[in-house]
Amino acid sequence: MLINLRHLELFRCSGLQLMPRGLGQLTNLQTLSQFVLSDDNEGSKLDEVAGLKDSGGELEIRRLRHGTETKIAKLKEKQNLRSFHLRWIHNCPTLLERCQRPDGEDWPKIQHIPVLHLDKD
Repeated sequence: MLINLRHLELFRCSGLQLMPRGLGQLTNLQTLSQFVLSDDNEGSKLDEVAGLKDSGGELEIRRLRHGTETKIAKLKEKQNLRSFHLRWIHNCPTLLERCQRPDGEDWPKIQHIPVLHLDKD
């Protein structure tokens, strides 16, 4: 069963539009290389990634938008992340500012991650 899936690595998937619902039920997942938010209610929400407490390695979250900043807060629990890449959709400068070092409001929640990339999609 997929519930025992431990590693989900997605490379060269620039056309990926959303992640399927139910990712948060993969409680044994240790590696999730990429997570794409959808523009509608069809796919997974950011809370599902935040609930995967044991995931680590590298993680890229694409298509962040206004209203997701509170969900980023739970990412501070992910102590096993080596690399973290946040990509915002255009016209979302507030989110980018909140995560900037050293004065961003959300910076303390993600500063433990050794390699951190913040940019626009």
